[in-house]
Amino acid sequence: MIDGNRDNNADGHGIHLFNAADSLIENVYIKNVAKRGLFLDGDSTKGILNSIVKVHVNNVGEDGISLRYNYDNWIYRCYVEHCGRHGVALFSGNNRLVAVHAFDCGRNPDLNGAGIYISSNANELIGCVADTNNQHGINIYNGNRNKILDGYVFDNSAEASGEYSGIRLAGTSTNNTIINCFSGTVSGSPTQKYGIVEEGNSENNVIINCNVAGNVVANIETTDPDTIVAYNQGYKTKNSGTVTININGTPAGTTLKYPVEHGLAVQPDHVMLTLKQPPTAVDV
Repeated sequence: MIDGNRDNNADGHGIHLFNAADSLIENVYIKNVAKRGLFLDGDSTKGILNSIVKVHVNNVGEDGISLRYNYDNWIYRCYVEHCGRHGVALFSGNNRLVAVHAFDCGRNPDLNGAGIYISSNANELIGCVADTNNQHGINIYNGNRNKILDGYVFDNSAEASGEYSGIRLAGTSTNNTIINCFSGTVSGSPTQKYGIVEEGNSENNVIINCNVAGNVVANIETTDPDTIVAYNQGYKTKNSGTVTININGTPAGTTLKYPVEHGLAVQPDHVMLTLKQPPTAVDV
């Protein structure tokens, strides 16, 4: 166990590695640290291929686990709670988080922390949990090609109900994939503004097979029409439109309107019809 004696220390991290490679940090309890609980840092040389396994971080002033200039690392079965800023922060890419749980982070409102924060590319979150964090549950900001798979995100925006979201894609976050996640309410009234939200210049993302029931403003909100949103429980992706058919016959110029189920999240510009008994002329 590492106790940082936070009440009597204004600075310092629990564990701080610089340009480390092939290191293993396992079965450590880190608590009461002034800044970061576990900090993998580096420079142009970069850290690589480190493993963080079954680490518990509790009550730190900034990030629970933070990676900067560190790539191709594994964070596995870790629990971070009561952090001043982010529970886990990835400022560098190509890392894997598996079964990581971030609870009650972002406790210092001046630091704008999330349960899990990503500002880098090509990271994977598999089976991770972010709940009851003061602001966003998972916040991807200017991150590309990241994947969130089988996530469980709930009851976030604890600081102010309806202000922050479960999963957020912000800044310019492109080509990210969110699959088979829950983002909503588990207990009590809804608190998350959106279950999953796309903001700013974010585009070309994929949101599929998620359960997003129980959010304040909307369950899913996107900004880019090219973002794929499909098969999500709690978000209606099947709409209907109306097609107008002008029939040249008796009486002349008759106009008929029929609803057409098109199965898309937005109204299409065109639909293709197959007429079983076509009239002499059809204008669609």
